[in-house]
Amino acid sequence: MAPEFRSRPDGTKYPIRGGNGKGKATVVAGGVALAVWATGGGTGGVTLGGSGTTTASMSTADTAVVRGIGKNLSKARRDVKRGNRERAWKRLGLRRGRRVTRSAVECVTSTYGQVREFFVRTPCRDLRRFQFPVEYDSGTISVLVSRVRMRSSAAARDFRSLIDEHGTGDIHPVLSTVRFTGHHYDSAPRRDTVFVAETESRTGNVPEPVLDTTAEAAAALARSAG
Repeated sequence: MAPEFRSRPDGTKYPIRGGNGKGKATVVAGGVALAVWATGGGTGGVTLGGSGTTTASMSTADTAVVRGIGKNLSKARRDVKRGNRERAWKRLGLRRGRRVTRSAVECVTSTYGQVREFFVRTPCRDLRRFQFPVEYDSGTISVLVSRVRMRSSAAARDFRSLIDEHGTGDIHPVLSTVRFTGHHYDSAPRRDTVFVAETESRTGNVPEPVLDTTAEAAAALARSAG
């Protein structure tokens, strides 16, 4: 199936892929960047992640992070399954800082927009949010990961379909000092649970492909951790 594209509010585009045949669209986020680097490409000013940023405009540290995530994500997931999260992030070329965690038995008060309205009608089982910085040579990235457990796999699919659509609302961050726009985002399902990851630049000028691939990595690692 040929990829489809959506537009962000700022006019940039990102790819989506068809889901389960019911019109559900899964955000690829950094998938384009990962594919470029995993295959050894990325030269000649290739555009990454649908962000309009090219390899020619990225620093050596930036391109190394995108390449490292593309090559080492599967190994990092194994590290997480073995309980070594810090090693997993180091394998990706990133240094994870201290996590701040919040848990709740319901999702309404921790969300807004259509996502909040969804939880009013379809209560979740519980919500756990993790927020932490990851650092590399060019700057620091704020990462927000949410583990949303629903009461059925069908409800989880409906929730993911909604939150994957930009502009439908979101989950509040743990720390209000960071505003997550939803532009650098990925999600990963596992039965009745959806793992949602978002990233934003905290210090330095972190390029969009690095933010996108870090969000994809965060969702994948969260899914592996359970």
